[in-house]
Amino acid sequence: MNTKYLSASRRNFLKYFDSKSDMDADLGISVLPHAAVSISKRDIKLSPQKIKNVKIWRKSPKGAEYIDEDVIFLGYAEPFIGHFLADSLSRAWPVLEEKYANYTFAIVSDGPLSSRLPMDKSATKASAAELFSLLGIKKLLVVQRPTAFRNLLVPDSSFNYMKKIYNRKYSDTFAKIAQAVESDETLPKKIYLSRTKLIHNPVIGESRIEKIFQDNGYTIIHPQEFPIVEQIAMIKNATDIAGIEGTALHLSLFARDGINLICIHRYNVPIPMQILIDKLKNFNAQYVDASIDPFSKEKNICPACIIGINENLRRFFNDNNFKHKDDAAAGDAEMKTFLEIYAQNHRILPKWLINLMLAFVTSRERRQKLRKKFAIKF
Repeated sequence: MNTKYLSASRRNFLKYFDSKSDMDADLGISVLPHAAVSISKRDIKLSPQKIKNVKIWRKSPKGAEYIDEDVIFLGYAEPFIGHFLADSLSRAWPVLEEKYANYTFAIVSDGPLSSRLPMDKSATKASAAELFSLLGIKKLLVVQRPTAFRNLLVPDSSFNYMKKIYNRKYSDTFAKIAQAVESDETLPKKIYLSRTKLIHNPVIGESRIEKIFQDNGYTIIHPQEFPIVEQIAMIKNATDIAGIEGTALHLSLFARDGINLICIHRYNVPIPMQILIDKLKNFNAQYVDASIDPFSKEKNICPACIIGINENLRRFFNDNNFKHKDDAAAGDAEMKTFLEIYAQNHRILPKWLINLMLAFVTSRERRQKLRKKFAIKF
């Protein structure tokens, strides 16, 4: 892994990069007789790890449905694809073992799996059920109310980036899904996974940078515009993947081991999930700190973030023989947009104090103008 283009994020990056985890450690399964599960806003702690958004009763509560069967519990079906990849598939590894091939797998969800996994509010929704099917799970039970089982089998998590847990069975899970998708050698080998059409967490300045990648032989891909099977096909065929850190780049889990990956940091701290994925997949990875946010010393405190051709990115382009040119006028326009968004979302005085001061303004029209000036919604 190449970290020579890191500056602001180097300390936090190395904290995760240097972390030690036995990737080949044996994972266990906890067996809970007659336990019941349901959705919950509070996390459940079982063994050293938490299971998000799930409640487990070791003794079935009154009114719970009972199913006289041993089931393997997957946890909670996260509604956002990045979290689904990290959490909802981390306990699916038993399907890799023949002895569990015919077991029923259960997952808690607050909605049908067919409507899960938007990468963005404007995106085509992928199907979580489709991913489980590609994985080879033959029987999948979606739990939406308290349900008890003869035996609830809870696998250890194979991946938890907050706990720096990354087991080889996690990457094997995605390899099995990718194997079930037909290969297509006509697809591009060098791809850039773009965030420019996403609504949430906009990255100001990305369009200019992705154009440089396009001019240097990369095909621009907007993953949310394709069905999940087509996304996987494109990822597994690629030899070179580039993009801004985040959900789109996490799709590299479906790539072949050892490919070339370029991860552009949009924050002044790295996203640890991608670092651990790269270690598991043995990627030839390069990381570039490209944030030019003048305010945030760590993770951006603004709804938008901004990247640009700073010294790190300029050295990366030069060292890798990328054709590029700096456009100072475009950079100034992007910074102006960022500063306007920042000003709308940050105030010198706290909101409660501004509201208290406005209470003494007698004119309703004047109060509305001041609220707008201070970016207070009402």
